[in-house]
Amino acid sequence: MIREERTVFLTILTFVLYSFIQLWEKGTFIFPFPLNEIAVFIVFLYFVYLNKKKLDVIWMAVGLVCFFKLLSHQFIWSIFLPNEKLELLFTGIMTDILYLLYSISFIVFTILYTKSIENKNLLFTRIGILIIFSLGVLINQPILEVLSFFILYFISWKANLNQIFRSLICLILVLDTGKFLMSLF
Repeated sequence: MIREERTVFLTILTFVLYSFIQLWEKGTFIFPFPLNEIAVFIVFLYFVYLNKKKLDVIWMAVGLVCFFKLLSHQFIWSIFLPNEKLELLFTGIMTDILYLLYSISFIVFTILYTKSIENKNLLFTRIGILIIFSLGVLINQPILEVLSFFILYFISWKANLNQIFRSLICLILVLDTGKFLMSLF
C-alpha cells in the first residue's frame, strides 16, 4: 500500500467511524457530507506535495476537478460569506457555472486518465462513463455521478492505471456514496 492509498484509507476510516459513532450515540446514520469536498481537496493538495516532481497536465485536470467540486457546493461559501451575500450567490448563476466547470474538468480528466487503455471493451466503458456522468449532471441525479465514479474506479483497477489517481477516485467515490446514502435516510 503506497502513501497515497494509506491517506485515502485513513480519511475514509475517519468519516465512516464518525458515522457509526453517530449511529450508535444518536440512533441515526449521520455522514459528515459537508466536509467531503474539503477533505478531497486537502488530500489532493497532500498528493501534490508528495509528488511535486511528477506534476503534469493530468494533475492539473484532477486539481481542477477537486477545486471546482469544492467551490460548487454551498457549505464552503457559508464559511466565508455573510448570509445576505450567500442569498445573492445562491439565487444567481455562479454556483451553476462552477458546477459546470467541475463537470467539464471531470470529463477532461477522464479522457486524459484513460487514454492509455488499449482494451476495446474498456474504451467503450470510458464512453459510457462520460455519457452517464453528463446525464447525471444534466438531470441532476447524484446516483449517476456516483455510478460514473464507480465505473471509472473499476476500469482504472482493471487496466492497472495510475494508483495515485485511482486512490483519489476511490475517496471521491466513497464520500459521494456516503452523501447519497445520507440523502436516502
